[in-house]
Amino acid sequence: MRVMLTARGTGSRSSQGAIVHLNEAISRLTRANADQPLRFNATTRRFFRGLSNIEEYDWLAPLWPKLENALTMQTAANQIRMRDPDLDALLHTTVYVENEKGVNDSAEAQLDVRRMPSDTKEEVLARLRQIVNDTAVEVNLMPGSQTPATDPSPAMTPLYSAMRRVIDRIYPHDAVVLPFMSRNSSDASYLRWRGMPVYGVPLFVREPGESRVRGNDERIAVKSLDEGVELLWQMVLETAGEN
Repeated sequence: MRVMLTARGTGSRSSQGAIVHLNEAISRLTRANADQPLRFNATTRRFFRGLSNIEEYDWLAPLWPKLENALTMQTAANQIRMRDPDLDALLHTTVYVENEKGVNDSAEAQLDVRRMPSDTKEEVLARLRQIVNDTAVEVNLMPGSQTPATDPSPAMTPLYSAMRRVIDRIYPHDAVVLPFMSRNSSDASYLRWRGMPVYGVPLFVREPGESRVRGNDERIAVKSLDEGVELLWQMVLETAGEN
């Protein structure tokens, strides 16, 4: 969800005052990333448990069960944050600043807020306002599409089972199939809201070491394109047979 912070100053140096209020609000929100309520859902639970069985993530094995207990959840999350911030971001709402600008006697900042699937935009907005706690700063949703709050798609549907069979068949020795909750927004929320399970599959893999996402030269290997198309086609055939 996109959120706009608008700070207004007063007096002869109103523009400078607005910037001060805005920067303080941003500082509070970004510091509070670690203090957002922790959420552990069916998808992240299966993902953390499966990931802990991989040698590279064996350190996660004693931590993820502690996320189930309200008394140990925060301590476990803090330890995960120190080891892997990307995994930590799967456990709570995160706030990132997209841009800032001054407009006459006010200052604005656009925030990219990645809320947990089950959190409503009203709940998140109320939390952000409470964290900012400044009458000189308005916290509002930006106009446009706001995805609905939904639960993750279950990992026990015929579609999920068909996808898993195909992956196990094509990659019998080196594939680990785990449900993963993307931190990006998705149009799939609208379908889930209507009761339709939706899954994403990493069909097209980039070359190791390349980071060209959203770049002018973003690309994937031809081999990856061929293999991804074949994987998707086999999933379609398997799913059709399942039905």
